[in-house]
Amino acid sequence: MKVITIIYTAVLLCGCSANIKVVGKYTSKSNPDFFQFNADSTFDYNYNAYHVNEYSSGRWAQTKGKKVVLNSSIQSRDIPLKVNQDLDTVNKGSSIKLNFETELDLKNYKCVIFINDTLYSFKGKGLIVSTGLTIKEFVKEVNVADIYFRYTRCDSLLSLSLNSPIRSLFLKIIKYEINSTYLIRKPLQTEKYFSSLGVKNTALNVSVSFVDSLFNYRLFNNEKIKIRRKGLLLFNDNTNTWWHVPKQLNSQN
Repeated sequence: MKVITIIYTAVLLCGCSANIKVVGKYTSKSNPDFFQFNADSTFDYNYNAYHVNEYSSGRWAQTKGKKVVLNSSIQSRDIPLKVNQDLDTVNKGSSIKLNFETELDLKNYKCVIFINDTLYSFKGKGLIVSTGLTIKEFVKEVNVADIYFRYTRCDSLLSLSLNSPIRSLFLKIIKYEINSTYLIRKPLQTEKYFSSLGVKNTALNVSVSFVDSLFNYRLFNNEKIKIRRKGLLLFNDNTNTWWHVPKQLNSQN
């Protein structure tokens, strides 16, 4: 009889854990994360703390082990590139014409350019030269072999030349607003372009299109969070810890 009672209790506990209701609002004054889980398996997310603002939306699915899997509606923050290429028969090297297809004020955006997997920097009069640094090696400002590099306003990168062929190209873009209260945003990166002209000097016309809101968008790609009756646990990459976000009472739909 004692064995039967223990088994019955265990079944009840398992049943209770499996019936945790996810739908509702999760937020608190002491935590910058906000989640709204809807009955149609969609979710909304916001993060506001100091100079950081993020948002997201997508779909959620409850799994075994008191967990919920999140997938945002947008799965990539890569910016598309449209490139027209031709042989450069005028210059001794290659040339790049950049066109930012946006109505945004380009003075609020800065970017860097990577050619053949290395960072390039201004040398003067539109000439750019290699710093020899890869994307993993560069920082905001560097000085390599008397070549000074820093993020450059996008409206200063419209016409460029270099003394070498272009085999590949991509850009990194950051938002920089002096008068904004939100000063920390994740950079955007374009898709990577590969030349079909091999080692020949090329003339590229590059079109870049991006929207401002993408700087603050958070991706969720099969990200698992722990769900509890009184809240959820979200892993914070910055602190390497699980953050508790309490569930608001009477917030179930």
